[in-house]
Amino acid sequence: MDETAGRDPRALTARQVEVLILAAEGCSNGEIAQRLGLGIDTVKTHLSRVFVILGAKDRTHAVALALHAGVIPLQPGQVPPVTAPAAGEMFRHVDVGWHAAVTLINGQVWDCRIVAIDSGSIVVALPPFGEQRRLRRLDVVRIERPPRLVRVA
Repeated sequence: MDETAGRDPRALTARQVEVLILAAEGCSNGEIAQRLGLGIDTVKTHLSRVFVILGAKDRTHAVALALHAGVIPLQPGQVPPVTAPAAGEMFRHVDVGWHAAVTLINGQVWDCRIVAIDSGSIVVALPPFGEQRRLRRLDVVRIERPPRLVRVA
């Protein structure tokens, strides 16, 4: 039986994915902490949680599982940037009230409605009950407006 059965790599937070990407690039815990502005103990905590979520035995196993699951790309040149876009840049083309597909850094795509926007975050309402979530700019990779359906007579 596969020991990772039932593990969902999509459960990783955006920060856990960032830490894992830097680990995959060969960064030490100290280097990861410095690049992300975190403490070394915080980096260790993120990695420990990544191991549990992925069912990994160690750092190398976690990277291998994440690569296999497509959570992080195989080519280093395709690794998403760790730094955020300039303030307001990510959300400048988005309007409140939009129905949108929001792609998160961990690969999840949320079908939602835009409720509020500021330069550093966006608030979305998730169907079916309108539960609201605030997403930081760092967590969002892309926001797309689905094409409008055209009724053909």
